[in-house]
Amino acid sequence: MRITTQMMYAQFNFNLQNSMDNIYKANEQIATGQKLNRPSDDPASVSSITLEKAQLGSVEVYQDTIGKANLLLNATSNAFENLNTLIANAKQTATSALSATSSDKSTYSDMVSNLINSAIGVANTNVSGRYIFSGYKTDQPAVNTTTGMFQGTSDRISNEINAGTFVDINVTADELIAYGTTAPSSANSGLITTAGAFTSPTDVFTSNGGSLAMSLNGGAAIAVNIPAGSTLAGVRDAINAANTGITAEVFNANQNGMPADYRIMLSAAPSSPADAISIGVTTTDGAGSGLNTLAVASGVGAGVISVVSPDTTVIGAMSLLKTAIQQGDNDAINRALTSLENVSTRLNETDSNIGVRLNRIDAEKQYLAFRDTDVTNSVADKLMLSTVDIARVTTAAQQQQTSLQSLRAITSGFLQTSLFDFLK
Repeated sequence: MRITTQMMYAQFNFNLQNSMDNIYKANEQIATGQKLNRPSDDPASVSSITLEKAQLGSVEVYQDTIGKANLLLNATSNAFENLNTLIANAKQTATSALSATSSDKSTYSDMVSNLINSAIGVANTNVSGRYIFSGYKTDQPAVNTTTGMFQGTSDRISNEINAGTFVDINVTADELIAYGTTAPSSANSGLITTAGAFTSPTDVFTSNGGSLAMSLNGGAAIAVNIPAGSTLAGVRDAINAANTGITAEVFNANQNGMPADYRIMLSAAPSSPADAISIGVTTTDGAGSGLNTLAVASGVGAGVISVVSPDTTVIGAMSLLKTAIQQGDNDAINRALTSLENVSTRLNETDSNIGVRLNRIDAEKQYLAFRDTDVTNSVADKLMLSTVDIARVTTAAQQQQTSLQSLRAITSGFLQTSLFDFLK
């Protein structure tokens, strides 16, 4: 094989560049103390370390989400405990009011008013700048402090606490605490008259009276006769006496404001939605007034709106109790007591569900803690393996330096040009 000068030069240049590259890398490793300074140094190892560091970042995000979820759910559970205490006080007040004299009833009514204000305060619990019972409207109180009516959204908020694992972190106030407008298909919904201007349950509701044909879930209609001049309380009592499966109450829709705004509330038992209620009306009352406001076809009527049934919420049941005490109506007081019992049971059931969510969060928290430790140790081990042996790299660099100097000396002498090179 004929070796030309060009071949010798090309080989020298390749070896020169290779030696200089090795010396450069050795100097860089000595300076950083690491074998891996760029992906090209060891693509497989760098990719593995990068992936595990990304996993650590995800774990940190999930741990932060878990911390916030814990805070909100624990605050919700504490709020339910406070509400149950208020309900217990309301029940005690109701029991005392049953045997109270007329002169004492105003005192008990005021006591219930204070309990309602306290319940509104609980409903408007704010944690870290967000109202926890307001659904998506976390920037505003869940309950209007004047009417006691829910003003948030009914949306559940779900957070991802681990890859593919979600948990609801809220309960909305209209589920248990305060009534508000809702779709008529909701199981705990009812109907409430839109006509206001009644400042007392003893105000006349129908001038001419008439008849209501009331049916539930498409069943046979039951006639309820309403005498002329019946008050709101009178219409309520007539409906309840007919045993139609539809319960009536007189409800103050302006719980803390003035003037009072008493209306008739209708709900179906057991737990039927508002659109299960149908009411046909026969009356000579004027259009859109009196009994005509109660005309309902499958939960739809001009004179009523679908709402979360007040008697299924803390504030609503307390408001019914307040009205019953003001009127000295022991039957209504007993119904309010039953409503308070039912609400307390639902509060406890929901609180138990919150406990389940907290246990699930705790399990994920422990798993993420173990995962964080495992991945952190794995990354540390791989980084330790990538730590440079300074003495060995220094020796190798010195050998490369010696080799480079020898290569330069030998090749420079060999490749010196002369006249004989051009005569070949």
